[in-house]
Amino acid sequence: MHDPRHRSAPPARAPLEAPPGLRLRKKTSVRRTISDVATRLFVEHGYDRVTMAQIAAAADVSVKTIFNHFGSKEELFLDREGELEGAILMAIRTRPAGTGIAEALRALAADNRI
Repeated sequence: MHDPRHRSAPPARAPLEAPPGLRLRKKTSVRRTISDVATRLFVEHGYDRVTMAQIAAAADVSVKTIFNHFGSKEELFLDREGELEGAILMAIRTRPAGTGIAEALRALAADNRI
């Protein structure tokens, strides 16, 4: 017989994913800007010649802001490692027949100023 004192809990529902809030979007945007600026400076001047102060000035943020997003200059340099790996693999996989790997990678570097 059914006992009303022992109700079962309603089935759990998967939470709806809300779009990221303004704070997260801004934080993501600042991080991306810092990474973009640093990557550009590293390509233009070389890793060893670029300082965190130069990156901060070019990105219009403080050095402290950079360290809020990245633990070190090395981490900032490697921030795009996954993207670079993906681009390299795609260039190799989609190279035209008869095109060597080295040639495909040179073209990737030239097209993207790597």
